[in-house]
Amino acid sequence: MKQHYITRAYLADFTDPETPAGQEPYIWVLERESKAAFRRAPHKVAVKTDYYTAKVEGKPDNVIEDVLGHVESIAIPVTRALAAGKQPRALGEVERGSLAYYLGLLETRVPKYRGFVERLAADLMLKILRMSAERPEYFVQTVRQAYQQDGKRPPIDIESARKFVLSGEYDVVVDPLFSLQSMVAQAPRIAEYVDRFEWRVLDAPPGTAFITSDAPLVRVTTEPQPAEWLGVGWLTPWMEATFPLSPKACLLVSQHRPAGREMISAETVAEVNRRTAAHATSELYSSRELVLEAVSFPSEASRWQPATDAILPNFRVGGAKF
Repeated sequence: MKQHYITRAYLADFTDPETPAGQEPYIWVLERESKAAFRRAPHKVAVKTDYYTAKVEGKPDNVIEDVLGHVESIAIPVTRALAAGKQPRALGEVERGSLAYYLGLLETRVPKYRGFVERLAADLMLKILRMSAERPEYFVQTVRQAYQQDGKRPPIDIESARKFVLSGEYDVVVDPLFSLQSMVAQAPRIAEYVDRFEWRVLDAPPGTAFITSDAPLVRVTTEPQPAEWLGVGWLTPWMEATFPLSPKACLLVSQHRPAGREMISAETVAEVNRRTAAHATSELYSSRELVLEAVSFPSEASRWQPATDAILPNFRVGGAKF
């Protein structure tokens, strides 16, 4: 079963408005390793076979796909309303909560997140295996106990298995169900941050357009952070999260930018697009033909620039008042 990790209805809002009459609407796709964009219909983009399908008692179960479909059916009308001009403060409680949950799922459903979770689990399992194998007596005892618990007879040559573990000549493959469980568990936590923070819509001026990607919810910080801080979290000081709603509008989520709406400059649209491109896993999506150089991080830049100058009155970070 073909399943989208980026909502098909969302991608449909990024189709090229100059698609010839009688032709299926398309978006422009630019792969990170490619210099030329190509056209593709939204239903053929960001899709994998059985991506959300879990095995329950050996049988396929598409309950996650069903849940995602329900969330999308409520959230997409909200993204379109915001893109069309609705003020964030005018959203009802259900509208806001639905979009927050949609964004929570959007962060955890994409290959970037699921791949990270599976790699992390594989690395941890590999370290545990090697630590066990470095202690011969413990390794033998553990293997025998595992077989006995399954009602099986332990192998005679456990030492060969121990040496194989130490050789590292193998890969640890994590059951995709593990990252699916993490996806479902973490999405509500992310949604809580999104719902609690301020929402501001950035409108693109004529002649410019926002792009999106296969990981469209992007977090950056616009101020230097300590070197020991790994990555940007939802509570990182000066964090700005951007989510392109359409080619003409982008949602900005933060603690320090006031709720509202504003027309931004062409350079700021380019800044947001550079963020989107930098955090994409492998593909960028656009309503117009795109070249990678146009969305690459400038070599002379040292940090991300703010998406707006608007700031909440009396905002404090680290004890300092602004």
